[in-house]
Amino acid sequence: MIDIQTILTYLTLISVPVGVFYHIMTLNNTRKNQLLQLETRKVQMFQYYVDQLSSTEIVNCINDIRNWEWEDPEDFYQKYWYPNNPEEAEKLRKVFALYEKIGILLKEGVIDLALMYDMMGTIPMREWERFESVIDYLRVNYEQGVKGIMSRVSRVCCLNILRTWLTH
Repeated sequence: MIDIQTILTYLTLISVPVGVFYHIMTLNNTRKNQLLQLETRKVQMFQYYVDQLSSTEIVNCINDIRNWEWEDPEDFYQKYWYPNNPEEAEKLRKVFALYEKIGILLKEGVIDLALMYDMMGTIPMREWERFESVIDYLRVNYEQGVKGIMSRVSRVCCLNILRTWLTH
């Protein structure tokens, strides 16, 4: 006959593996939920930048700066940059600040490069090529853009998008 002590011993022996198994299942579920939340945040972030890029304000800024004409970087500085023309300079700052943020997210692998290319195409690359001499001029002569909106991360964004375009 089995006494109560033996039954309690068997229950203890059975409950330990069951508890360990339950704990492992809970940890796996928690990990899966965290990964799902991370993916959801990435989608939300991507949607935020899609909304930003297609906002009326940014589209108008991009259209306006495409119509700018200048002879050389000094001419650009006189026509479109602070302090001579802060309204126009702000348009360029807004566009490149957005490219900068996207470039950082691309560089860190937060946003999918192919997805961003499908959305933006080669627009950032064309903008960078057009303004590269001006940006370098502002860096050297006015110590602007060393950090912030016109750093090399914008170029990384553009080059990554171009690389994706070339491999499609």
